Amino acid sequence: MEPSLRFRRCPLCSSQKGMIIEDHHSYRVVECSGCGLIYVDPLPPTDVLEKAYSKDYYTPWLTTQRRRRVRMWKRRLRLLNRLSGSKGRLLDVGCGEGLFLEIAREDGWEVVGTEFSAFAAELGKRLGLDVYHGELMDIAFPPGEFDAITMWHVLEHTRDPVRVLKEARRILKGDGILIVAVPNLDNIPFQLVYRLVRGRRMALFDPGARELHLYHFRPSTIRRILEGSGFEVIRVLPDTGIIQWHMRVLNYLAVVLGVVTGRLLTDGVVVYGRPS
Repeated sequence: MEPSLRFRRCPLCSSQKGMIIEDHHSYRVVECSGCGLIYVDPLPPTDVLEKAYSKDYYTPWLTTQRRRRVRMWKRRLRLLNRLSGSKGRLLDVGCGEGLFLEIAREDGWEVVGTEFSAFAAELGKRLGLDVYHGELMDIAFPPGEFDAITMWHVLEHTRDPVRVLKEARRILKGDGILIVAVPNLDNIPFQLVYRLVRGRRMALFDPGARELHLYHFRPSTIRRILEGSGFEVIRVLPDTGIIQWHMRVLNYLAVVLGVVTGRLLTDGVVVYGRPS
């Protein structure tokens, strides 16, 4: 690890000091010295991000993965229904091709989505869904517009997660619910298996990868970022929204190991909170 250097300002604590934990020439993965948030510096240009989430990214969702994704979304909808208590107006930030919204609409929710990918947003519109193309902050929903807001593995892809969450706080009703799922940097069983199978550590960022994770969260940092954005964190839970069967088995083992150790070790975590 490099000695403490100056990087782009951390969106969580505003520090510009950190340690390089991965170096990819044009991009570096930095651990903030102030709060421990891990992020990519500099941010990739907009055109790079747009290219990453084009037709090729979503094709498996529409073909080989679709049946399993339906089951996953139904599990997540049950979680939403259990936490919300009643059905109202739902916003899914980063709604992809709109499958979750389609299932939620059939269940009685009034649904709206936002999507950064022009290709995926168009797919959602073809389903008759109310999908806005662009980033959440650019759409200017009225204050207190939604009863529930979901972000299923979206926050790690955004350019400024604090701005996204603060905007979600503004447009969420005072008694509304926010659900955020993100990858878990403390997924130690997955890291160990990856190293055993691949013979190398799991990289946090690869400019040529299918998914570009610009931020990496531990349970402690995702809790802090929500609290700093105007939310009271109610619970942080293991995320079981995995579609590959072998990964699901490993994830359940991580749940059991987490119970024994008192730590969240699953591949992802789900945080839910309410406006504070």
